[in-house]
Amino acid sequence: MFGFSLDGNDDLPGRDFTFLRRPDSKEIGGILGSPEAASSAWATTFEVADTPAVAERAVRAGCTAGAVEDSPYGRSATLTDPFGTELSIIARY
Repeated sequence: MFGFSLDGNDDLPGRDFTFLRRPDSKEIGGILGSPEAASSAWATTFEVADTPAVAERAVRAGCTAGAVEDSPYGRSATLTDPFGTELSIIARY
């Protein structure tokens, strides 16, 4: 309907990861599958300029932050708000 495409990739061996792309090829999302998952779930990731800085700011605002980790796509961290809601941030390389 929107002209998006799904493009698989091999950057994460052992995982089923597919990019969602706009018609201009810009990546706007991704789908990570797991055959071991007990049920469906969604996770939200926001692109940021500086993962450690945003994680520190979130902690000052009352969140908890997981370790900053490097992946083939950038530096990411998981944040949890005071109510237990998780989201991820990533600064792409």
